[in-house]
Amino acid sequence: WIKMGHRVTVFTSPVGVNICRANDLMGTRYITWPAPAFKRLGIFGQYAIGTFWGFWNVLKCGLGEKDVIIWSTSDFWPDSLSGLLMKMFCRKSFWIFSIFMFAPNPFSKGQKSSWPALLHFITQKPIFCLSKYLAQMIFVTNEQDRQFVISQGILPEKVVSIRGGVNLEQIKNIEPPENKYLACFLG
Repeated sequence: WIKMGHRVTVFTSPVGVNICRANDLMGTRYITWPAPAFKRLGIFGQYAIGTFWGFWNVLKCGLGEKDVIIWSTSDFWPDSLSGLLMKMFCRKSFWIFSIFMFAPNPFSKGQKSSWPALLHFITQKPIFCLSKYLAQMIFVTNEQDRQFVISQGILPEKVVSIRGGVNLEQIKNIEPPENKYLACFLG
């Protein structure tokens, strides 16, 4: 998209920036929320600060933009609501909404609940509903979630399964360390 002359804005966490850069997403404008700086505030404080930070950055840089592609890298509000707000300011922009996993309903029978699980569920529902109408594309991480999104009335060509994983070609070029480690990759 950058090569075609579009300006790409990515709303993500500092970890997300590192992942994007490691995958050669250069020429992109990253808007990150400083989650590590507010760790002492707990999950609720980080969430609130991150959401405000995203809004502030949209107001600083998003007004009047043209030919913009906006990618919210997660359904967490600091990423997704910032992308949605920028989409609202830049009506002709192209918004990509990403969702990593659908939060289980903590009110379902037999479902174990916690504050973080409840927060994930109640914040994910409204942004997912808005994304169904306002996002031009929705990224999910597996085919099962893709089918679920399609079953919610989204056109199949708008839903893309971006499978995570390991780039085996990149691993071949890494020299093994002298020390031996036990490692497990989940994802």
